[in-house]
Amino acid sequence: MAFGALLGARYVITAPHDRDHTRLSDGLATIAGLAEGYGLSVLLEFFPWTTVPDLATVAKVVGAAACPNVGILLDTLHFDRSESTLSQIGSIPPRWLSRTHLCDAPTERPTTTEGPLHTARAERLPPGEGGIDIAPILRAMPAIARLHS
Repeated sequence: MAFGALLGARYVITAPHDRDHTRLSDGLATIAGLAEGYGLSVLLEFFPWTTVPDLATVAKVVGAAACPNVGILLDTLHFDRSESTLSQIGSIPPRWLSRTHLCDAPTERPTTTEGPLHTARAERLPPGEGGIDIAPILRAMPAIARLHS
């Protein structure tokens, strides 16, 4: 974190690789405490193939961490492939949604367990070159996220 801050980083991106959501929230709070000393914020990204598969679940984990420098990284690919809805975006505190990972992907949705992971790693496309309807997602995001995407 010290080196990242020295290079001008503002965020630490974290992934939900703990099945115990209480422990995950506690770990997120620990990371946030360390990050705060370097002027960094922490973003938790959700992934459809994990135990934090959608926006509703990641919001619960972030809320339980209860740290002012913790938020959510909304990846348009993961949002599209999850059970998340546009209306859920409006129910999230705007300060939690300060950043968006903007990308597109093929229209066809994977049907295997490994498929979403493969798409995330090897089939991302520039916005507008795939089948994700990105514009409504961006319109639903708080203004702060639209400014920094």
